[in-house]
Amino acid sequence: MKLFLIACALLAAVSAQEWKPRTPEELQAIRKTCIEKTKLAPEQVENLKKFVYTEPMKDYMLCFAKEIGIWETGKGFDTKRAVKQYKFDLPEEQVQAIFTKCLQDHQKEGDASKYIIPVQNCMMSSAIGDKIKAKALAAAAPKKQ
Repeated sequence: MKLFLIACALLAAVSAQEWKPRTPEELQAIRKTCIEKTKLAPEQVENLKKFVYTEPMKDYMLCFAKEIGIWETGKGFDTKRAVKQYKFDLPEEQVQAIFTKCLQDHQKEGDASKYIIPVQNCMMSSAIGDKIKAKALAAAAPKKQ
């Protein structure tokens, strides 16, 4: 009985851990894993670097979103987590409004896996996309010594 109670307590503790936005290092590792897992073609990897998202990249995008914890199969985006992940230094209300608009404009396209690319493109054409692109450029810039 004691063992059962300890197991329940451990499970409760693990379940209670709050999700946290992924760090740039974690995101990079997840990108690499998902590129390999989904066998993304070299030209699609080049498109990723240019922030161009097309239908053949859907499996990669789903993998990435699931791995960072902002996507649930059958339900789609967890907007609260997505807002936390992509808030950067923007007001939370602005980020929430962007996600809400992108989802409202594209969810009508069918099941969740079919609208991930249009939502991603919508997001990337917003202030969130500007922040993502700026961070990527800064990360790629040579380090000053």
